[in-house]
Amino acid sequence: MGRILAGLSAIAGIGLVAMPAGILPVTFSDAFQDHQDKRK
Repeated sequence: MGRILAGLSAIAGIGLVAMPAGILPVTFSDAFQDHQDKRK
């Protein structure tokens, strides 16, 4: 039972870290692109 709980906990933790790690670069890229467009 403990191994199952640890496995589920590990998968949930990876998901919680991976999702923001994927979203943040896209957000920064969009903001940088908007900034570049406004400078022109």
